[in-house]
Amino acid sequence: MIGGNSRFKKLIRFSFWCTVPVVILFVAGTVFLNWYLPRLIRSRIEHLVVDGSNGLYTCSISNISVNFWGGIVNIEDIHISIDSLKYIEQRKQGRLPAITYTLDLHSATVSGLQIFPLILYKKIRIETIKVSGAKILLCRQHKEKNKTHPTEESLWRIIRPDINGIYVNKILLDKTKLFYRHSVDDKDIDFAYQDCSVRLHHIRIDSIGASNASRVLFTEDIAIRVTGLNYITPDSLYNLKMDSLTYSSFSGKMHLKNFIVRPTLDPIIFTRQHQMQVDIFESEIEQLDANNFKIEKIFTDNEFCLDTIAMNNSTIKIHRDRLAPSDTTNRLGSYPSEALASAPFIIRIKKVLLENANLHYIERQKRTFKTGDVFFSRLAGSISNITNAEEDIEKDHYCRIKLVGFFLHHGKMNAAFDFDLASSIHSYTASCDLQGPIKAEELNLAMIPFANVSFRSLNIHEGHIDLSGNKYGVTGNARFIYDHLKIDVLNIAPGEIQKQPLMSLLANMFAVRAHNYIGKNEVTAKHIVVERKRRQPFGNIMWELLLECMKKVMLKVPAKNIKPEM
Repeated sequence: MIGGNSRFKKLIRFSFWCTVPVVILFVAGTVFLNWYLPRLIRSRIEHLVVDGSNGLYTCSISNISVNFWGGIVNIEDIHISIDSLKYIEQRKQGRLPAITYTLDLHSATVSGLQIFPLILYKKIRIETIKVSGAKILLCRQHKEKNKTHPTEESLWRIIRPDINGIYVNKILLDKTKLFYRHSVDDKDIDFAYQDCSVRLHHIRIDSIGASNASRVLFTEDIAIRVTGLNYITPDSLYNLKMDSLTYSSFSGKMHLKNFIVRPTLDPIIFTRQHQMQVDIFESEIEQLDANNFKIEKIFTDNEFCLDTIAMNNSTIKIHRDRLAPSDTTNRLGSYPSEALASAPFIIRIKKVLLENANLHYIERQKRTFKTGDVFFSRLAGSISNITNAEEDIEKDHYCRIKLVGFFLHHGKMNAAFDFDLASSIHSYTASCDLQGPIKAEELNLAMIPFANVSFRSLNIHEGHIDLSGNKYGVTGNARFIYDHLKIDVLNIAPGEIQKQPLMSLLANMFAVRAHNYIGKNEVTAKHIVVERKRRQPFGNIMWELLLECMKKVMLKVPAKNIKPEM
C-alpha cells in the first residue's frame, strides 16, 4: 500500500514537471504571438496599401490587438491618405487611377483569423471583417480616355513578394459616411442618407482571383444598399432625393426607387438669382433598373458601362422665364452628340428603355406674362448605342432614339432621331409623324405664349416632318393636312392680350390658308433652313424649324414677326 502511494506521488511529480514547461511555453507563446501578430498584421496591411498603390497612399494605424485563441483582431484608428509627392509624380506620368480615395476608420473587428497560415505560409485567411462608421472620400481624376489602368493581375504582382494570398469570406461596412469630389479643386460633396451599407463576399487576392474576369476587384460580389438619400448641390439650387438604391456586382443589377431632382427655389426666384434666362430642370423617376452595370469600370477605366436601363413612370420638366434678360451662354458644343463626344469619361450604354414617360417645356412669356406648357405624354420607346468609345463607334456609329406617344393630349406621335457619332460636324437626322385630330384649343396652349398667335379654329388631321442637321444648323421638310383654320390677330401688352377684330378678318380673308387637303393643291414646306445661333439650345432650334414649316404651309404671306425667342 505504501509502495503504491509512493508510485502515485512520483507520477504526480512527473506530471507536474512535465506540465509546467508546457504551460510556461503555452503562456509565453501566447504572449509572444499576441505581441508579434499585431506587428505582422500591421506590416501586411501597410504593404497591401502602400506597395499595392505604388506608393500613392500612406497608411497609419493607431493600435492593433490580437486574441490568438479566439482568432479576433481589433484595429483602431486607421487612416489612409494620399502621398502628395507620389500624387504629383503619378499625375505627370498619367498613372493616376480614375478615382482616388481617403479613409478614416475609428475601429474594425476581424474575426475568424487563421493564425498558422499567416505565420507559416504568408496567407491571410479571415471569416469576417466588421466595420462601422467609416468615412470615405472619393475624388475623380479626369484622365484621358485612352490611358491604361492597373489591372488586378498587375496589382497582384506588386503584392505577391510579401503575401501569398488573402482570403476573406465577407466584409461588412455599416453606417458608412461617403463624400465625393468631382475634381481635386472642388469642395467635398456630403451625401445625407438614412442608411448606407456595403457587403463584400468571397474576396480572393491571389493569382486565381486576379485572373477571374467575373470578379470585381478580387471580389465575387459587392452588394450596396442606400436608403433615404437626400442631397443638395453645392450651389444650393437643386435637391436630389431617392428612397432607395440597391446594387449587386454578382448580378450586375442596380435598382433605384423614387429618384427625384427638384430646384430648391421657385422658377421665378431661381431665374432672378441667375440674372438671366436659364433652363431649370425638374425630374422624377418612379423606378429605374439597370442591367450588367460594371461598377469596377468607374474605378479602373474611368468608364460608365452597362447594358440596359429601364425607366418606368418618369417625368421631366424644363422651366424658362422669358421675363429675365436674354441668356448669353455659349451653346456651341452642348447639342446631344457634341456633349457625348466631349464627356470627360467613357460612356457605354447599349440601350435605354422608356415606359410611360412625360416631357414638359414650361415657359413664361415676357409680353403676356402667361405661362405655356408644351408637352409630350405617355411616351414609350428606346435610346440605343449611347457611346463615345472609339471602338464602339467603329462598329456602329449611330445613336438612335425611337419614341411613340402623344403630342399634347390627342396627337399620336411616332418620332425617331439618328445621331452620327462618327461625324466631324455632328450630323443627325430626324422624322416625326402625327395623327390627329389636334384641335385649336390644345395648340393655343403653345401658340399664344410661344408664338403670340391664337387659333380661333383648326383641325390638324396629320403632320409629317423630316429634317437633317449638324453643328451649323438644320434643314427640314414638312406636310400638314388640316381644315377650318382661322386665326385671331392679337394686340399684346404687358399682362394682357386683346383681339383685333378688323385685323383678324383681313388676315383670315387674305393671309391664312383655311385648309390644306391631300391632292394636287396641297402645300408643303420644302427645304426650310434654320441656321444655328451661338446661344441657341437644341430644343429651341427644333421648335424654330417646326414653326417656320407651319408658317410656310398655313400662311399665304411672310410672317417674320411670328418667331420663337431664345
